[in-house]
Amino acid sequence: MAPFLHVWVGADDAGHALSFALIPVLARFIRVTLLLCVSIGFAAGRQHRMMISPLGEGDVNLVCSIVLAHFMGAVGVATGTLIGACLGVLLRFLCSMPGTDSLRFRRISLLVGGISMSIACFLRSAADVCIALRYTSSLPIRAGIIGAGEIAALVFAAYTIIPAAERADTASRLRQLRRRLSGTTSGPDSAA
Repeated sequence: MAPFLHVWVGADDAGHALSFALIPVLARFIRVTLLLCVSIGFAAGRQHRMMISPLGEGDVNLVCSIVLAHFMGAVGVATGTLIGACLGVLLRFLCSMPGTDSLRFRRISLLVGGISMSIACFLRSAADVCIALRYTSSLPIRAGIIGAGEIAALVFAAYTIIPAAERADTASRLRQLRRRLSGTTSGPDSAA
């Protein structure tokens, strides 16, 4: 984000804007963790049972942003957004999900298997970015470290989050695609 801000707002303001910009990005990351569940609930016509979480999030966001703006300025507004996002996710878990019969899964499984493991992958990538930015100023070396970290995070996600059956199906589809792209039509997939 720092190089992007450097180009967007200039070198003088980039350092000040970085801390302010990271807070809303983190808030957005937290808010979208349950976006799929919200989409399923709305698609099933159960939005009337899910209104407590967005209303609570919006109210807390507004109040915290106003109060914290008084003490912290613009960073306080961003922090209020972050607090609202955290409360919104908590309310979705505690209030919206139990009241929506179109969502049938164990909430603890979602928390551990879906959200926590995804955060672990994100933290792995974030650690590589921090290392790359802290210990080298060479752009090619930074890009290499970040690229290797992203590949490692992808492999970690593939073997911790994605079930074995889905990995096997994806590998099979990739082999089919490779055969099609290389022009090879022999094998069991070309019998049609």
